[in-house]
Amino acid sequence: MDKVKSSGIVKLMYVMGVIMLIVFAYMVVSAVIYLRTYLAAYSMTFSSMWQYILQYMFAETLIYLVYAVLLFAAGKIIRLLQDNSYKETCEAVISGAYDSCCRQVPVKGPVKSRLRQRRN
Repeated sequence: MDKVKSSGIVKLMYVMGVIMLIVFAYMVVSAVIYLRTYLAAYSMTFSSMWQYILQYMFAETLIYLVYAVLLFAAGKIIRLLQDNSYKETCEAVISGAYDSCCRQVPVKGPVKSRLRQRRN
């Protein structure tokens, strides 16, 4: 069976996921720079401020990583649903159990040859 091209919404989800990963990387670098500056300005050490540092890093960066993962997962789920829908439509065309709306689905490659064999 031919591969179905990804729809625009799937590509949009992937692009937004990549953007969120870039923002995540930027926020990690920004948070590290801020914390280094803060510790140097007040003459503090990591061991004395480790709880504050961890809290700050998680609060500033983790949400972007979660958004990126969720966007990639949403894109993957939508793509799997579209592939499954296309597969079911092609199987309905091959088995002959189709109605007028299914006849408009473009059938190519191995599916088309199986459809010809079925008709003969």
